[in-house]
Parts: sequence; structure tokens; C-alpha cells
Amino acid sequence: MKIYELKKRVERLWTSLHSWKGELTSPPDEFGMDIKKQFGDRRYKKTWILALARYEAQKSYDTLLDSSLLITHYLNFKPTQPLYEYRFEILDAFLEYKNGLDLILQGIRTLFRDGCAHEEKESIDALLGLLETRKALPGAFEFGQLAAA
Repeated sequence: MKIYELKKRVERLWTSLHSWKGELTSPPDEFGMDIKKQFGDRRYKKTWILALARYEAQKSYDTLLDSSLLITHYLNFKPTQPLYEYRFEILDAFLEYKNGLDLILQGIRTLFRDGCAHEEKESIDALLGLLETRKALPGAFEFGQLAAA
């Protein structure tokens, strides 16, 4: 994704997260200040990637109705989707939530308990593979917790 596409997507997410019933709850000029204050210099692509990851994770967390949706939709990254290249950053941002990993594990348990279809099994395998790559990150989680799932 090019930087201008990232900026547009981040601005849409920010607007969505700062709106209530279609009305913006923060002044529009606060967007740039929020990005700079939270993520760094707005000239760099890495700043926009961090913002995208945090806002995508926040949107997933805030709108989550059923933890199994994390596996089947929110964190189900496919190579053809525009967010695929940022899957690691988005997952890391989601795991920053105190109960982020617990919600993922609960979603996996729910899908297995309810008898998951082939596509859901593939989503679980993909997410478990993604989680396994995150075990080397300091403070992320211990992969042994997944065995309890």
C-alpha cells in the first residue's frame, strides 16, 4: 500500500473511531496532531503503518461481539486483502490489549466447540501460525498458552 493510501485509510479509521451516530466528536484538525503525538513524524510511512495497526486493532476490539469473529473476520488476513502486508503489526497491536490473547483463544475454543467448517479451520491454522511468529517478541506471550486452547 502506498503512503497516500495508508493516510486515507488511517484518516477514515480515525474518523470512524472519533464519531458518534455519524457526528465527529473531535475537531477534524485534531487528526494530524493525534498522529504526530501518538505515532511520530507524519512524513514517514512507518508512522502511518503504526497508526493503521493501532486503529485497526482498536476497531476490532471495540466492535467485537463474538470472539470467534476475530478468527473468521477481523484477524483473518488473506494474501489478496490490502491489510495482509500489515498483519503482523495489526496482530501485535491487538495483543497489546490486556485480554487480547484471551479473546483470540476464546474464539478458537468457540469455533472448535461449535464444530468448525473447513474454511474456519484454515483461518484458525493461519492465525495460530501468525501467533507463533510473535512468540519472539518481548512481552507478547508464551506460545505454551495456545496448548491450553
